[in-house]
Amino acid sequence: MKKLTLKTVTSGHSAAVCALLALGANGAKSNEPVALPLEEIVVSARKREESLQDIPLSVDAFNSQQIEQLNIRRTEDLANFTPALTFDVGALPNDTRPVIRGVNAARGRPNVAILVDFIDVSSEAMTVAGGGITANLRAMDLERIEVVKGSQSVLYGRSAFAGAINYITRRPSSEFEGRIGADYDEHNTYTTDLSVSGPLIEDTLSGRVTLAYYDTDGWYDNPNTGGDLGSGDSKGGSLALQWTPNDDLNAYLRGEYTEDKFSPRAEAFTRSMSQYFDPAINPYGTGTVTDAATQLPYDFNGTVCNGLDRQQPYFDSFGAGPACRPIVTGELKADENDIDLSPDPRTGRDFDGTNSKNGRVSLDVEYLVGEVSVNYLGGYTHSDLHIQQDFDMTNYDILAFPQQFVSQFGMSAMSQQDVKTDQWSHELRVSADHDRWHWMASALYWKENMDVDFDDEWWLREGADEQLVLDMLNQFVFSYLPPPGMTYIATGPGNTPATPLKRDTEHWSVAGSIGYDITDALRLTVEGRYLDESIKYSGRAEDVSFFSLFGQDPNFGSFLGPGMMTQNKVDGSKFLPRVTVDWEINDEQMVYAYAAKGFKPGGVSTVDANGDVSTGEYDSESIWTYEIGYKSLWRDNSVRFNTAAFYYDYTDQQVPYFFTDPVTGLLNSTVLNAGETEVKGVELELLWNSAFISGLSAQVSYVYSDAEYSDFNTGEILAKAGGTPDDNTLALAGNAEGDFSGNQVMGSPEHSGLLGVRYERDLGYSLDGYIEMFGRYESKRYVDLGNRAWLPSRWTGDIFAGVTRDSWDATVYVTNVFDNDDIASGVSNVDYGFLPDAQNVSSATNLVIPQPRTFGIRASYHF
Repeated sequence: MKKLTLKTVTSGHSAAVCALLALGANGAKSNEPVALPLEEIVVSARKREESLQDIPLSVDAFNSQQIEQLNIRRTEDLANFTPALTFDVGALPNDTRPVIRGVNAARGRPNVAILVDFIDVSSEAMTVAGGGITANLRAMDLERIEVVKGSQSVLYGRSAFAGAINYITRRPSSEFEGRIGADYDEHNTYTTDLSVSGPLIEDTLSGRVTLAYYDTDGWYDNPNTGGDLGSGDSKGGSLALQWTPNDDLNAYLRGEYTEDKFSPRAEAFTRSMSQYFDPAINPYGTGTVTDAATQLPYDFNGTVCNGLDRQQPYFDSFGAGPACRPIVTGELKADENDIDLSPDPRTGRDFDGTNSKNGRVSLDVEYLVGEVSVNYLGGYTHSDLHIQQDFDMTNYDILAFPQQFVSQFGMSAMSQQDVKTDQWSHELRVSADHDRWHWMASALYWKENMDVDFDDEWWLREGADEQLVLDMLNQFVFSYLPPPGMTYIATGPGNTPATPLKRDTEHWSVAGSIGYDITDALRLTVEGRYLDESIKYSGRAEDVSFFSLFGQDPNFGSFLGPGMMTQNKVDGSKFLPRVTVDWEINDEQMVYAYAAKGFKPGGVSTVDANGDVSTGEYDSESIWTYEIGYKSLWRDNSVRFNTAAFYYDYTDQQVPYFFTDPVTGLLNSTVLNAGETEVKGVELELLWNSAFISGLSAQVSYVYSDAEYSDFNTGEILAKAGGTPDDNTLALAGNAEGDFSGNQVMGSPEHSGLLGVRYERDLGYSLDGYIEMFGRYESKRYVDLGNRAWLPSRWTGDIFAGVTRDSWDATVYVTNVFDNDDIASGVSNVDYGFLPDAQNVSSATNLVIPQPRTFGIRASYHF
C-alpha cells in the first residue's frame, strides 16, 4: 500500500466531522421534529417521464446531487450503491462483467445493457470475456442514472437480457448557469470539472459545454519495477445543444470525447503449482502443490489423492502416480505483498497498460402531431483501445539441471491488442395516449464493426534450458516433424506478427406496445419485439499462444505460416413477448406482475488465442423473467417500501470451458451452453424520513438471489460433438460425467445489501450540513464452475460529511472506512508460466487488489 501523503486531509476529516456535529448541536435553534415527505423521483426507464412509484418495474435511480456527493463516475462505482448490481473485471481491462440479480455472463455478450441517453453502447470483447471498455467508461455531466432490473429486451431492443443501466446526461438550461468542481484524495488522485450552460438564442436554442480532467497515482506499487499500479489520467469534454423552435418540436444534439491512459492494475495471481521441489522425492521436477490448492481425483475408479501427491503432482503423466489434478480451492485471499507483475523485458519498466480514445455523438428529436409523439433517436460511437500488459501476471523463474538433462518448461506472456470499434444506432418511435388506450410502435437498427489486431507474445520463461526444452518437446509434442524437429524457441517478445480479427454485428427489430386501462386503477399492457441479428466473423488462422513460441524456425520457415483467412457467420431471430398487469390500490400503493422473454444470440468463440473462426460456434440463450412487485408510500409519504419477487428460467447459458488441445496437450478456452439455469429471489427497499429526529433519514436495501445451474452436464454436451471432458473438468466437477448441475452460478452472490443513514441540519450562519454513512454487504461468490474457490463475503463502509452555503458546497469523505482488504473482484484462470509435465496447464486465479481506506475532500461552486 502506498504511504499516506495527505496528512492535512487525514487529520482534517475528523476535525470537520466533529465541527459539523458541534455546529448541529449548538449553532442552530432546535426545531420540533417533522417527518418530511420523500422527494418524488421521476424516471424515464420506459422512455417517458414517470414517477418511480407508478411504473411496474424495479428501478434504482440516482439524481445529480447523489451522483456528485457519492462521486459515481463508472459502472464499478455504481455497483457500490446498488445491491442488485455486481461488477467484476477479468483477465484484461476490457474484460468487464456487470451482473444484475445474479444473472451472470461469463462468456458471450454481457447480460446488462449500457445505455447513454437510451442509446445502446454495449459491446462484447473479442479475445477475452466481458463487455469491452464501454461497460466501465468514465461518464460526464450526468443528470440521472437508472438501473432497470429484469429482462428488458422488449423495451430496449438488444442487450438488456437481464437488465439495463441508463446514463442520462444533463440537458442545456434556458437560464445561464455554471459549475466548477474539484476532488482530491490522499493518493494524489484529483478531479476537476467545469460546465457552463445557458441560452444562445432566447427561448429557442440553448447550449452546454463540459470539460473534465482526472489524474491518479494509483494505490499500490509494482515491487518489481517500482512503478505505480492503477495510475493514469483521463480528460474529455462534451458539447450539447437544445433546440426548441416551438411547442411541438425539440431536438437535443450532444457530442463528447474522452482520452484515458492507465497503467496496469494491481493484481495478484494465485497459483495451484509452485516450481520448487525436492529432487529426492520428485525426480521428474514436476513441482509442488501450493497451499492455495487441493489435489482432486479425475479418475473415479477408487482413486485417492493423498498427502504425498503434493510433492509428486502429475506423476500420473509418467504412469507413476494416482490420477489427480491440483485445483485452486477455498477462500481466495491476496494483498499488496502478493503482487508479482513482471516488467517489460525490453524496457525494464511496466508494460504500457491501457490507452483509449472514445467519441460519441447523439441526436434526440421529438415532434408532436396532435396527440401523437414521433421520436427519432440516433447515435454514433467510435472507440480506439490499446492494451499491453503482463498476461501471465508473474515474475518467477523455473528450474533447470543441464547436468541431469532435466529442465522445467513454462512460458512468459504479454497481452497486446489494438481494438477499433464503430457503432451506429437509429430508432424511430411513435406513441400516443387515447382515453383508456396507450400505444407505441418502434423500429430499431443497430450496427457495430470491431477490428482487433491480436498481438499476444509468448516466450520461454527465465530459468529454463532452451535446448533441453526443445529436445523434450520434439520427443513428446512435435514427434510428427522430421529430424531435426523444432530447432527454435522464442526467448523474448517480438516473435510474432499481429493476428487480425474482425466482427461485424447488424441488428434490426420492430416493437409494439398496447396498454388498456381496464378500470381507473387496473391496467393491462401487452408488448412484443421481433428482432433479427447477424454476426459475421473473419480472422487469420494463426495460433498466438503456444505455437507462437516457434514462429521463426530456421529449418521450416515460419511455423505459423502466412495464415489462411477464415470466416464464419451466426444468425438469430426471435419474437419476444411481454405482458404486464398493474393495479393501483390507492394513491400510495400499487402491485404489478409481468412475464417477459429475453434473447441473446449465439456466436463464435474468439477467446481461444487463435484467429481461426471457422469453428467454435455456440448457441443462443433465452430467458423467461417472472416478477411480482409491490410499491408503497406511508406516513404522509415519509416512508417508502418497495419489494419484488422474481424467478428466471434461463436456457442455454453461455459459459466458459477449458479443454485440452489434442495437439499440444495444453488447456485452451471455448464456450459451451449450459442446459438450464434457474434464478429465484426477492428484493426489499425501505426509505424513511424520521418523525422523531428532524433531518434524519435512512435507507435499507436487500437482495436475495439464488442462481443455480439446474442442468449442466459437460459429458452429455461434449458427447454430441464426439468429445469427452478433460482431466481438469472432471476434477473440478468431482464426478465422472463432468456434471455441474446444482452448483451456484459463478460470480453471483446469494445475499447483498445496503444500509445508509443521513443526517441533515441547519447549522446557522447560512450553512446547511449533512453527514451520511453507508454500509455494504455481499456474500461469498464462486469463481469456478465446480464451486471449489470463492471470493469471501465482505463488509465495506463509506462516510461523507459536507456543508453548503448559497452557491458553494464542500464534502470530506472516507471510503472503505474499515480498510477491508477482502478481494472484491477475481476470476478463475490457468497458469502458463509453469507446465509441470511439459504439457498440462494448472489452475489459477487472478485477483484485483481492492482500494484501501482513502481520505479525501471535494468542493464545487455553482454560478
